[in-house]
Formats: sequence, C-alpha cells, structure tokens
Amino acid sequence: MKYLSWAFGRQIYERTQPKGEVIGIDVNEEAIRTGREINRELGHTNHKMYLGDVMKMEDQFPELMGSFDAVIECGLLCSLKDDGSVEKAIKSLLNALKPGGKICFMESENKYEVRGSSEEMDQILDRWNELRVKGFYNRNLSDVRLGRRLPNLLHESGVKNIKVYVYTPPVWNPPYSEEMVRLYEDNIRRFDRRDPVHAKLRSIFSYSKASEEELNRLSDKVFEYHKEILSRMEKGIMSPIHLQLFPTVFGTKPLSN
Repeated sequence: MKYLSWAFGRQIYERTQPKGEVIGIDVNEEAIRTGREINRELGHTNHKMYLGDVMKMEDQFPELMGSFDAVIECGLLCSLKDDGSVEKAIKSLLNALKPGGKICFMESENKYEVRGSSEEMDQILDRWNELRVKGFYNRNLSDVRLGRRLPNLLHESGVKNIKVYVYTPPVWNPPYSEEMVRLYEDNIRRFDRRDPVHAKLRSIFSYSKASEEELNRLSDKVFEYHKEILSRMEKGIMSPIHLQLFPTVFGTKPLSN
C-alpha cells in the first residue's frame, strides 16, 4: 500500500509498517528538514518527505499523480484561506489517488475542552485555545469548524461511499487501552517545539498577535501538562477531562469519472 500524507505522516508510517510506503508533502521547509532528521534517527527507510504545495502537486510532482492507494489529511484544510483553496486542495488530493483509492480526512469542530489539575492550568489552557481561535480568524483562514462542511465538500468533489465518524472521547477514566495511550502520545507531539507538526501550529498562533515570549511560555506549559496526562495514563491513574469533537470522513475515489 502506498499512502500520501499532507504533512509529515509519522503516525501513518508507524501504523503501516513493514509493508506500507508513506510519502509526506509539506510546504514548510523547517517541518521537512526536521522530519527527515527524525526519520534518519529512527531508521525509517520507507518514508519519504518532499517540499511542495499540495495544491500544486500536478505541476510539482506529476509522477506521483494517480499513484496512491490512500490519502490521509488531518486538520490542515481548515488552515487554508477561504478563497476556494479548500476545494482546490481536495481536488488535488483526489487526483493523487488511484481509481478506487481511499481517503481519510479529519477536521475539527472546534468544540474543545481540557480541564487542568489547577486553576492556573485552567487559565493557561483557556488562553491557549483563545489564541488558537484568534489566529485562525485573523489570518482569514477557512473555518475552525470545517468538520461539519467536510462531507458535503467531498460529495461535491465526486467522492463515493462517504462515511462519517465523530470522535468524542468521554471523561478519560482508567483502564486505558494501549491504542488510547499511543493516540495521546502522538497527539502531544504537536506541542513539542522539535516536532514538525509544531511549526504549523505556531504559524497559526503567530496571527493571534500574541508575543513570541507568551507563545513559548504557553506551548511549553501545555506540552508539560499533556506529558503529565500521558504519564498518568501509562500508570493507569485518573486523568483530567479531555473533550474534543473531531469528525473523521472516509470515502472512495470513483473507478471512473
């Protein structure tokens, strides 16, 4: 199986080995550089990363078009400007698929709540989410609640067999499955300044007009907090409430137009 990931694609790689081939495409040079460095350190041999624009794949990577068995996208369509770019990106990703290929798109509904272990942490988490939303709107991005529109957008693009699953974790009580622990471990990487995903996260937050000093302080605090939750999960200890509505949409590219 050959997978296309918009961005790094580490989670896809780790879940598809030893037979899966993963190609990640990202417009962020720092994300690509860091991702390649991590791949070398971890010895990933079947994971390639290319610097490029997903919306310009036909021009930049014509040899890749129509070659993928599956395309994975997570939380990036909502980072595009509301000028037709979302529809253009969807079309480009679909063109990269083989006929009958599968898509998996995940976009937030922006209904998010994390309660901390103290009043101070509650204030930090509330400020973090406030800056996230402000960053989206100040940058005139598509929609922080794009998840609700995604099924219709894919239907209009010709995607078949559309299915929607809404991931809404309850209060996270032990015992925790290995998959849930691993999912959370993957999730907190976006708060790690060394991780490629963090560069994209910070690019959105920079439009909130917050100072670099505040962003550094908040991201470090949130990262440490989520590491604490992960440690609790690994030990089977009760974790704070963590809720997020996150529609995941699956579909199939038609065998013919």
